Amino acid sequence: MVDWLLLILPGVIWGASFLFIAEGLEALAPNGVTFVRIFVGFLTLSMIPAARRPLARSDRAATAALGVLWLAFPLSMFPFAEQRVSSALTGMLNGANPLFATLVAAYIGRAERRYREWFDEVTKADDRTAAARIVALFEALAERTRPEICRGCPFLMALTEFPDTEVEAHQSSVRLKEWVHARLRRLAKEHAAACTSHLNVGALADHLTLLFEGVYATVPALGADGPAKRARQLAESLVGLR
Repeated sequence: MVDWLLLILPGVIWGASFLFIAEGLEALAPNGVTFVRIFVGFLTLSMIPAARRPLARSDRAATAALGVLWLAFPLSMFPFAEQRVSSALTGMLNGANPLFATLVAAYIGRAERRYREWFDEVTKADDRTAAARIVALFEALAERTRPEICRGCPFLMALTEFPDTEVEAHQSSVRLKEWVHARLRRLAKEHAAACTSHLNVGALADHLTLLFEGVYATVPALGADGPAKRARQLAESLVGLR
């Protein structure tokens, strides 16, 4: 019974705020509703001694920015939204954020699996040298990142949209990037073993990773005929084929 109350009561309190927003719009403009909500919250917190601790001067700008981005802006959007849709729909859409995040995580998970399969297929060990397989990877990457079929790296996009390291989409993207770097390091190590001169494996792997990620970063803005078209030549130079 207690568990049910702990589940239902916060939901009722949280959900009722959207109903109160709709009622507030009967008498106030959207920005007025936002101001009243923040002002009531301010008065409530001001009665709690722990909330009245002095704020360090160095933290004031960051706190003000947080207040605008985390409170003022989103709290202003809800009243404007409820001028066009019902409070129930607004609450459901806001409450569905975890579901949207789950869908993104599922997409990233599937994309990660397919990406690994593509990478392994292009660089699989056969009668080619490690250097040839590295160059082949960049040839395949040029095809994969053509603007008409690619809108950028989905994993970099996920890292941008989900900076929170606890989110699965963020963690999946980090795992993939780490995996790519490890695979490039493995190829670099194989190439170094076949070279007669000393080769810094770590440096080569880092350079290849920067080149690999740079293709994804530049194609959406500058096209396949921009700097990305030099990727294969640079790869050949890095492994000594030029």
